Amino acid sequence: MTIAARVTSFVGATFLSCVLMLGLVVQSSLSQHFDEQAADELHVVSASVERALQGTTEKNYGDALHEHLRGAVSGHHGMYYAVFNSNGEKLFSIGGPDFSELLSNTAPVEMARKDNLYH
Repeated sequence: MTIAARVTSFVGATFLSCVLMLGLVVQSSLSQHFDEQAADELHVVSASVERALQGTTEKNYGDALHEHLRGAVSGHHGMYYAVFNSNGEKLFSIGGPDFSELLSNTAPVEMARKDNLYH
C-alpha cells in the first residue's frame, strides 16, 4: 500500500470516528434534554391535579371530584392521567391507556425526574 493510500485511509478513519463520537454526544444530549422537559411537564400536570384534589373534600367527593379533575389539566395535548387511592382503586381517569397495570408493576415516585421516567 502506498503512503498516499495509507494517509488517506488514516484520515478517513479518523474523520469517521470523530463524526460517530459527535453523533453519540448529540444523541445523548438530545435524549437528556427531552427527558428533562418531560419531567418538568409531568411536574406541572401533577401540581395541577394536586390543586384540584385539594379543592375537594369528603362531602363533595364524587361528581365534584370528577369535575375538578377533568378541568385540572388544560393546554396539554395528548395528556392522559388517572388518580388512584392508597389501595390502588381508580378514582378518576381522563381516558387513554389503562394505568392500573402500570401502578401494579411500578412503585410510585415522589416527584418525576429525568432518571425515573418510564420510556
